[in-house]
Amino acid sequence: MQDRRRHKRFAMDIMDMNGKMMFARAVKIINISCGGILFKADRRLNIGRNYVLKLENKGEVLTIQGTVICSKLSESKKDPKGDIIPIYTAGMKFTKVSNENKINEIINLIKDRRK
Repeated sequence: MQDRRRHKRFAMDIMDMNGKMMFARAVKIINISCGGILFKADRRLNIGRNYVLKLENKGEVLTIQGTVICSKLSESKKDPKGDIIPIYTAGMKFTKVSNENKINEIINLIKDRRK
């Protein structure tokens, strides 16, 4: 199967970047490109809806608005009280980024660390 993505995706396993969303306690970034992001969150996201995601890295915050293009329940975890917390994996296409150059800086930083 041929990959039809416009932009190359970069795994975030080498960077310590956190994400925040309204009503979500945990957001883990899986990969990112110039056009979108794949992440896990402890809240269900509806396909076709717009959401705001804030990426934090070393005290800097990048606000991203995007449309969810895919979302599925991927796992569940237990919290310290023993309650089961569903974890969803979602793909978001960027519609508005607070600082376009910042996305390119993040991607260049990932490229440099992979060398």
